[in-house]
Amino acid sequence: LARITTESATNKLDKVAIEARATIQLLELDVLIAEKRMERLQERIDQSTIRAKSPGVVLLEKRWGRETYRVGHEVYTGNTIMKLPDTGTLDVEAWVHEVDSPWVKVGQTASVSMEAHPDAQSMAVVSEVAPLVVPRGDQGAKHLRVMLQPETTTEKMKPGMTVQLDLIVSSVKDAVLVPTEAIFVGPQGPFVRVGAEAVPVEVVAEGEEQVAVEGIEAGTTVLTFDPEAWARGDRPPGAEE
Repeated sequence: LARITTESATNKLDKVAIEARATIQLLELDVLIAEKRMERLQERIDQSTIRAKSPGVVLLEKRWGRETYRVGHEVYTGNTIMKLPDTGTLDVEAWVHEVDSPWVKVGQTASVSMEAHPDAQSMAVVSEVAPLVVPRGDQGAKHLRVMLQPETTTEKMKPGMTVQLDLIVSSVKDAVLVPTEAIFVGPQGPFVRVGAEAVPVEVVAEGEEQVAVEGIEAGTTVLTFDPEAWARGDRPPGAEE
């Protein structure tokens, strides 16, 4: 009876040992499967990670045309998440109101100032002018798209920055600037008063407060009133004796 009891207990122990080894093997198999999954996930993460080999600028694209991509957004096959621009060949995109569009031509120069760096100005040349004006903005006002090429690029210039342009429509060299009030018009055309003498001049450009003229030398003292009209009492409002 003792032998039978001992053999029965031994058989039970052997059965428990076999079941334990089987359980351990199953757990080890689960560990191997989990490790393989981890390896595959790590491979996918490594394949999805792009590391920059050199310093540069990245432009994030807009998601559904509204907001730029951020961490946590879902992406799908074919989505463009970002772009790598060539900062050495930057262009300037400008929009000119329809009223001023007839003055814009290819080849004109413009001074460019960045809102982020107002003191850093550069020159650019108009490289392309759209053939038609198009509605733009909430009000639907029509504007003309103009592309310009900067003459030089600096590290401060980044894609997507807002700039302000002063387009040079025309320029005059070697002209003399005089106040607008110094120009008078007679039967023979415009003239200035140099003392009591009326000197004919040619107006080559006009500004809000100054006029560029030819016909007098730089440094010439001109009057901003007509002596004859002054003597007759025809004087500007607020003028003193």
